[in-house]
Amino acid sequence: MARKMIRLEGMLVGGSSGSCMAGAYAYIKAHERELTGKRVAILCADSIRNYMSKFLDDDWMKSKGFTVENQDSAESPSAELSSKVLQKRLRELEGAHAKGLVSTSDVDRIRAELLKRYKK
Repeated sequence: MARKMIRLEGMLVGGSSGSCMAGAYAYIKAHERELTGKRVAILCADSIRNYMSKFLDDDWMKSKGFTVENQDSAESPSAELSSKVLQKRLRELEGAHAKGLVSTSDVDRIRAELLKRYKK
């Protein structure tokens, strides 16, 4: 459900928020009649930041036995988001190097680590 919230609503939520939404959705479906005309609110208490290498990664999901939903676009939201994060981290690294905060050998090592982490 968190992946669906990210894809359809643009809400960068984590797994707990996805679980909360799934529970709310199930409750609403089960009590549709008495909830007609009423609103339901949920609290999204986490963000995607700590889950980039977990449920946003299609390969990780498959390795854990989860079904990965078929998407119309060639690139999944997780791949697009990972690409943006990678580009930001690389810009930050280059900026730190330009200021002399990171040595050339460290730049190469860190760049390799970032590419490994955010590219498939």
